[in-house]
Amino acid sequence: MKQYTSFLHFILLLAVIMTSCNLDDTYTDSLTTNPDATKPLYISVNRTKFLTDGKDAETRVTHDSNYDVIEFKNDDRIGIIGISGNNIIFNNYQYKYNNGNWEAISDFCYAQANTTYIAYYPYNSKMSGKRSEKEILDAFEIPVDQKSTKDENDLMAATINVTASQKQITFNMRHLLSLLVLQTPTYKYKWDNTKIPITLHYSNISGDDEFNYNGITYTTNQNTKYLLVKPGENLSIEAKRWENGYRGIFTCKTTGVSTTANCRHKIKLDYTLLSTDGNMVFVKGDPFYKTSSNFGFPYPQEWKDKPSGCTKIGTIVNIGKEFNVVIKDRGEETKSTDNQTYTTINNENLTTVRGYVASEETVYDRLLPWGDEGQAELNKIPKKELDNNIHGFSYTYQYYTKSMPYIQYLQNKDKHPSNTSKWFIPGVAEMNVIGKYKKEQNYWTCDRKSDQEIFYVRYEGFEKLTIGGIKYDERNYCNAIFMLAF
Repeated sequence: MKQYTSFLHFILLLAVIMTSCNLDDTYTDSLTTNPDATKPLYISVNRTKFLTDGKDAETRVTHDSNYDVIEFKNDDRIGIIGISGNNIIFNNYQYKYNNGNWEAISDFCYAQANTTYIAYYPYNSKMSGKRSEKEILDAFEIPVDQKSTKDENDLMAATINVTASQKQITFNMRHLLSLLVLQTPTYKYKWDNTKIPITLHYSNISGDDEFNYNGITYTTNQNTKYLLVKPGENLSIEAKRWENGYRGIFTCKTTGVSTTANCRHKIKLDYTLLSTDGNMVFVKGDPFYKTSSNFGFPYPQEWKDKPSGCTKIGTIVNIGKEFNVVIKDRGEETKSTDNQTYTTINNENLTTVRGYVASEETVYDRLLPWGDEGQAELNKIPKKELDNNIHGFSYTYQYYTKSMPYIQYLQNKDKHPSNTSKWFIPGVAEMNVIGKYKKEQNYWTCDRKSDQEIFYVRYEGFEKLTIGGIKYDERNYCNAIFMLAF
């Protein structure tokens, strides 16, 4: 622990009393000195590190914060208050540090018995008239902008009771504030009342953060590791962080927090993304993932770090139940509303349809198995002119039998998310919305064109859809892409 010492000053009073009875009688009093000035007062100031709280006592490490420095720098300033009896005799005298010494700026203190000395850092003119460390703490205003560590934000003080006049006083300053150590944050977002752990890349964090402690809002950012606050009992902490877009706000809240002066406290930041309806905002083009337990969820396409342990199964191609449909290459755009009833792989009705996903995986196979099995069922599909009806789910599970190759693929329960509709083969109308997300190749639909012909579609260029017919005997192969509602 390093000490810094200063000779504060001798106080010398010179009294010359001259009386004259006549020109020959001259009396000169000898020089007298203030008794206190015969005892030069030196001060030294020590500063200590923050202590760790009980939870951190066994794992204390070296911290990379200026709040742990033990040296003062030139021009650092402290204030000294002296109280004798009920009187303030040294009212907030200011001292400046200069190359190892503390120098009085104006008035200076001297040694005096039966005096309480209070030294504090940093100097503040508002501390005049204060009589205790508590009064100094109450009057201290912590800066609300704490994006970076600043030594002058750290309020320290020491109190010494002197009973006998002495030449030297050493102030061992302790921190009057608490130091919050902000841990590396974790992130989750909620989808269908399920919280999904994610990683948020630093480039996807926007602007400054808000950190509310005991009703006071501080400004921090993703680089902030430490926050100075006043100690308190049973407090609440709430933090907000904005992602770099329009998806929502990450928030975290902790209650029942107690902090102690001169101690550091680890604060866990467990953020959850919130939006107006409790779910994340999603748009066309967002990827769709599933967890290892087959829970499906959308994910922002601009977030660079993908959800750990999850598999991308598709892309969102339509929002809401209304489709924009172009029929027969006429360029005539119509709108059609989906009125189908969807079921999950667990045979539960899907109560809400928010959008549709085209599958990441495609399958190249025959529509019919070898032989005629299944052809009679396909022949039951209504044969008519192209229209804008949305019926892919009902056609797939009404007219396609378990023996057909694509339905065999869909028989695998692990292919389907548990909280969405089952995958299905889209109709021509539904195929309209998939275009720009897939390569230029032919895809089956679930719509029949004529006897023994199924409509296929091909995407060429930006959302341009070519429609034709292909026989559904066992010799013809084509790609299949699947769709689900969520």
